[in-house]
Amino acid sequence: MLAEKVIPVRLALAAKWTETMTLLMSRISTNGELGTLANLEMHSIKKLGYLMGLDHAIEQISGTPLSAEAFLSKEFSGTERLIVATNPSALKKDDTFHIRVRVLTNAENISGKLLWKQLGSAEYQEIPLKHLARNVYEVKVPVTMFADDFEYYIEAKVDENVLKYPATAGSINQSVLVF
Repeated sequence: MLAEKVIPVRLALAAKWTETMTLLMSRISTNGELGTLANLEMHSIKKLGYLMGLDHAIEQISGTPLSAEAFLSKEFSGTERLIVATNPSALKKDDTFHIRVRVLTNAENISGKLLWKQLGSAEYQEIPLKHLARNVYEVKVPVTMFADDFEYYIEAKVDENVLKYPATAGSINQSVLVF
């Protein structure tokens, strides 16, 4: 009788956790928010075992293994998007322009580029995004490459979809002043 009451609660917990993580990932935009997400996962799943810590006991009491829906999915189920947590807006000529891009998707075929132009110019130039690990990419170049104030946006091709950052890319871009 205990197992009959506990298993539905455990399944509901897994579903709510998945829903919560999807909502959090749809809104993350800073490194601090990424850290909060990592902290929740590390403590709730691994260290303290709030989500799955009693699974073995539930299986022993019920006499059957938990169904697949009790396990947390490793697949992202939200809307694909780019996360760019740091946007430099003013740099010195001897600085390095550094942007890290996280591509939130389940797709494996990902490529990206930073498109930039001098402020007031019409012609964009491209810098490919360098793949670091999993779905993390970056651009790291000396500011002297830009010579003066510039604007940019980021574009990532994810399978057949094209994701852009910022959402207004092409018409309203990110601007950087060079001192």
